[in-house]
Amino acid sequence: MISSACNLRPTRVPSYFLILVIWICAATTRAAESEVIGDNRFRGGFVLWEPTPGKHIKYGEIRGAQTNTQPVWGLSQWSSRFPLRTTNHPPAHGSLVISNSAKSVTIQPNDADLRLEANSAVEYGSGSRKAGEPWVHLLVEQEFEKPPFLQALSAAKFHLEARLLRSTNLHKGDYDPGAHAAQFQVFFTVQNRNRQSPGHGDLLWFGIPVYDNRHRHPLEFKSKDFGGTEKFIFTPAAQTFTPTSAHDGNWVIIDRDLLPLMREALEMAWTKGFLSASTNVADFAIGGMNMGWELPGMFDVAIETRKLSLMAVEAEKKTAKNLPVSGENFLIQDRPAFLIAATNQANGKPWVWYAPTLPPYPGQEERWMFERFTASGISIAGIDVGESYGSPAGRRLFTALYDEMLRRGFSGKPVLLGRSRGGLMTLAWAAENPDKVGGFASIYPVCNIASYPGIQKAAPAFGLTSEELDAELSKYNPIDRLGPLAKARIPMFAIHGDMDTVVPLEQNSRLVQEHYTALGGEMKLIVAPGQGHNMWDGFFRCQELVDFVKRHAK
Repeated sequence: MISSACNLRPTRVPSYFLILVIWICAATTRAAESEVIGDNRFRGGFVLWEPTPGKHIKYGEIRGAQTNTQPVWGLSQWSSRFPLRTTNHPPAHGSLVISNSAKSVTIQPNDADLRLEANSAVEYGSGSRKAGEPWVHLLVEQEFEKPPFLQALSAAKFHLEARLLRSTNLHKGDYDPGAHAAQFQVFFTVQNRNRQSPGHGDLLWFGIPVYDNRHRHPLEFKSKDFGGTEKFIFTPAAQTFTPTSAHDGNWVIIDRDLLPLMREALEMAWTKGFLSASTNVADFAIGGMNMGWELPGMFDVAIETRKLSLMAVEAEKKTAKNLPVSGENFLIQDRPAFLIAATNQANGKPWVWYAPTLPPYPGQEERWMFERFTASGISIAGIDVGESYGSPAGRRLFTALYDEMLRRGFSGKPVLLGRSRGGLMTLAWAAENPDKVGGFASIYPVCNIASYPGIQKAAPAFGLTSEELDAELSKYNPIDRLGPLAKARIPMFAIHGDMDTVVPLEQNSRLVQEHYTALGGEMKLIVAPGQGHNMWDGFFRCQELVDFVKRHAK
């Protein structure tokens, strides 16, 4: 609620009071933020884990300055032959050093929060690590007490400052950069935390590369983890996070919203077959993190960090869509969706699936036909999938809406109604799901990506370059994927103007009709003479379209 001070009349008041009022007003409208990382200055110390890779067997603790609290951090020393010993001595002068011949951990060193040092030559002994053998880790890690769900966030603001103190290659003539390296990284888990989900507990690793001895700016890695977990790793290139290089020995500052990148990581993981038990973004949260050294090679390394933070910014509640006919607004996977339910629902609860459900759509121009649908016992629903252009990401959201409608008891075979670029969205989903479609109706529909929006503009929605999309166009373009619909004998209908220069008739509806009838399918095409891509009443008060929907919505 806004403070009543925001509504004060102009009066003679001290300037400092006005400043205070402005500050209060701003504070009350700011989105709520909360720190996700517990003890982000490491004052509580660490639980010590046995060095068996992947196991969490406690063998002691290192207590920091806050000796009266239990550590929330764990210290992982996977594959180490020289695990650190425990200490119960309080830190002197606010700083604590615990070390042995192979490693050292310092809490609150000088102007930093944490220093991690390791000499992996001591660990490996006389010979370098061979390919396929485990490598040494020195990581700090924690599971978050309150993992924030991605769909509840508008941002996940990450901050870290790091300074490389040394990195010395100790190999003697046997150095192989393909097998030997020194890397300092931060990893977050993006994890299914919905206990009712069949994929509960499954995760991907989201990486932030800080230092790699082989590259001034560490490279991206987006593939399976071959280090033991076999989960998907999504690590963007270092320059995604900072233009500076840790190689220079200065403080490197990373300050970046991770939320869009984490969503991209999920999309890529699903595309590659990971996390297949759930493709619902609402199930996924930022579950935990680790930060530190991975040393497949023989190196003497040291780094300091400070000001570690991950701020979860709550998403503002979305304003309800102004529908042309009274209905329900709700969210699916944090995307706006709507349902205009028929007052007297016909048997089987038939429905029309409208697209695009972008902020302006459906508009008042759809009111006439929507009223006729509902009067016939046919409901209307849709979901905002953004400018997805029929991409896999958009189709997954469409499937989420379909599943929600089934859960509510609606028919498993809606009639899809695509207006303009909504044609791409609906027809792409229909081609992939012919057994879930009762019919396809459209108003000047986009059916051909090459025609609209064009390959270059569409490519980012598919996670591809324009060259990659062009090479694989037939895999994604609805106009080239009509065979399953024709085989399932799905009826189709379109009304399209012959003067449309935005979505040309000949490259879209006409071409679909030619391809579809050649495949043995049935399509009715009405050509509106002299009409373009406009708001002509004939498009939106088309009795033939209404009759088509009423015949095939079952």
